[in-house]
Amino acid sequence: MQIDDILALNKTTMPYKKYKEVANMLAKSPHEVLRKISQKLQKESSAFIEIELSDNVKKALQKLKNSTMEGVRVKEKKPEKEVMSLAEAKSVNHETITLPEKYASVIGKPTKRAFSILAHGKQGCGKTTYMLPLADFLAANYGKTVYVTSEEFDTGTLAQKINDLKIKSPNLDFAVSLAAINPNNYKCIFIDSKDNIGLKIDYWREIKRKYPETSFVIISQATKQGNFRGSQEWPHELDCHITMDNGVASTVGNKNRYGQHGEWDIFNRCKPIKDEE
Repeated sequence: MQIDDILALNKTTMPYKKYKEVANMLAKSPHEVLRKISQKLQKESSAFIEIELSDNVKKALQKLKNSTMEGVRVKEKKPEKEVMSLAEAKSVNHETITLPEKYASVIGKPTKRAFSILAHGKQGCGKTTYMLPLADFLAANYGKTVYVTSEEFDTGTLAQKINDLKIKSPNLDFAVSLAAINPNNYKCIFIDSKDNIGLKIDYWREIKRKYPETSFVIISQATKQGNFRGSQEWPHELDCHITMDNGVASTVGNKNRYGQHGEWDIFNRCKPIKDEE
């Protein structure tokens, strides 16, 4: 069910209790409306009353409808060609980004057109310390960047990290949620963390498909054992997977389409940790 279908319910009938639940949900949590409202409506079969959507509900629905992240009005950018010759395939622009050593030693050289990085680690392991300066670098050298952080947005904790890490690029924005931004305005989007904003793998695939020239860095929480938390399909959906454990950032296994495998001491800012001979 799409937003227009929900708006069409105005002046129709549905259960009173469920309508109240739906109305409250739309007013408070518009990000979840499509999934939850569909489930509720499908289950109802009795005690129907006439429904008239309140102004608050209509506003919430309209806001969600206009949100590019929900994809209601987004025009997908289709490739100019769906079939190309060998010569054309070989000539596709494959420029790369030269990152500072502490990132190049773990990530390598991501493609300039668009890249995707998955990073996970336990609380206090150095995720933000490592990733926030990367966002600052990309904002200054790659294009306008936004750092989505629902947990620390507009807090003293975030302000302290920005000051301590000397974050300074005017091309770096901060947002409380994906719905708060227009992804077309950004070359790179950081999500810290996917767990806090409830980003699911299917929704991520939809986002990636609709914004093929936008780069994403997705930060994830870890289990008590330090393993990636969430669907194990995630690592296969992104170009590079890195982990942070006890202050050391490292490439996970062989999961790096940019070919680099290494480690970096985050807190001590020392030279890359060399592999034991």
